[in-house]
Amino acid sequence: MSKSIHTFFKNISQVVLLENTWTGLLILIALWIGNWKIGLAAMIGSTISLMTARHFNYTDEEIHSGLAGFNPVLIAIDLTLFLLWSWQSILVILISIVLAMPIAQAIKNFLKPFHLPELTTPFVVITWVVLLMSQQFKFVKTNVDVLPLTADVHINLNTTFHPIHAFFNDVSQIFLVEHTISGILIVIACFIASRRAGIYLLIANFLGLLLEFFFGADIGTLNEGLFGFNLMLSIIAIGVTFRSANHLKAVIAFVLTVVMTPMMYAATATFLEPIGIPSLTFPFIITTWTLLLAGQSTT
Repeated sequence: MSKSIHTFFKNISQVVLLENTWTGLLILIALWIGNWKIGLAAMIGSTISLMTARHFNYTDEEIHSGLAGFNPVLIAIDLTLFLLWSWQSILVILISIVLAMPIAQAIKNFLKPFHLPELTTPFVVITWVVLLMSQQFKFVKTNVDVLPLTADVHINLNTTFHPIHAFFNDVSQIFLVEHTISGILIVIACFIASRRAGIYLLIANFLGLLLEFFFGADIGTLNEGLFGFNLMLSIIAIGVTFRSANHLKAVIAFVLTVVMTPMMYAATATFLEPIGIPSLTFPFIITTWTLLLAGQSTT
């Protein structure tokens, strides 16, 4: 395969913080199975970033490893789902995909003194901006209830809990897909890139679901995988990509990630409820940054 094809798929695999061509390919297949619009959007986002990344001060190494492309992939996916279709919305999506790269560079440079990665911050920032700005434009509309008249959190514990669906939806929702088969394929894709990533993902997911169920999380939210997908990203980031060389510290970081990420999701979801915008991967970002900062040497 040519270098461009490898990069195309790594743009997708890097969404889960893993650099592997076959992982990206299998994830893309999973997305097409779950929702063809998401699969197509991921391909468009990856292609645009592949064509334009060189113009935004990315090195060849960063481009070929997929680090320039994963935020554009996520932005293409979520805006495709959140915006109502119009020519104006299509233009906004295309502009947002391109904007992801200079914004990522700006955030990366801002965070450099703190030795922190930008992660999916550009994705979160751009999505929130687009959803909020849609309230000021007649021809750019969203299916998200931005600025609702009332904000009320309903917790339903009487709905039937489907642990298998919830388990794999936790994984598929990383890409805004609610589909059990897609989740299974993404788990396999993670194992292809890193056995440690796959094992950590399974263990953390199981423990996270137990914790969320024990504290009385809304069953519908659990079934949809909305409570767990941030944990999937956090555990790969802390347990694999930025893993501590010290075994004891790595174990402590694993436990803290499992506990902290659901707490951050619950708090963020409540905080954003009056505004009406989704928390996206913000809990993952806060958890990962917090633990990375806590693990930095003070000397």
